[in-house]
Amino acid sequence: MPGATVGLGKEYDVAMRWVVELRAADGTTNYLVALTFDEQAPGERDVTHGWIGLRSADAKWCYQLLQPGDVVRINRTGPAPV
Repeated sequence: MPGATVGLGKEYDVAMRWVVELRAADGTTNYLVALTFDEQAPGERDVTHGWIGLRSADAKWCYQLLQPGDVVRINRTGPAPV
């Protein structure tokens, strides 16, 4: 996943598993990804820039379930960013 896709430089290019690109009606993108480097991060240290970090099993489930054109609704359940 190129770092530039989420507003970062080349030094943030990383290989990610189970990536799902989400595209809003206005053309903006976000990504569902497995945070395989730290399975404890989702829910604890889940601040990302254009990514929704999931545990591997959850990311794999989304990757296998979602098809192009599916509608995904994201609801914030945690505290608002500071």
